[in-house]
Amino acid sequence: MRSRNLNHKGDQITHDIYDQLNRTFITPLDPEEISRLASALDEVLDYIDGATEKMFYYNLGATDTHMIELAKLIHLVSIRDRRCGQGYSFNQDPDISRSAVLK
Repeated sequence: MRSRNLNHKGDQITHDIYDQLNRTFITPLDPEEISRLASALDEVLDYIDGATEKMFYYNLGATDTHMIELAKLIHLVSIRDRRCGQGYSFNQDPDISRSAVLK
């Protein structure tokens, strides 16, 4: 299942973050904050994987508007997280920050 592979990839990235964090003396953010963020992102991936697994087991082939909106929100957050990792300032793009708060 594709979500399982993505979850494993996310686990590896989280592991890499912890490794790098343990080897880095000076970090751009507080190391505890980076650790909490990595842990929270890993939990989100686990929840997404669990939800997809349940959809598969219950044979939910069709999607409804709620599922589509949730997928859009997950996509929006992933774009925001990727930009955050690249040093992106959300003050430059108020549509992203506003839509994340409104959802």
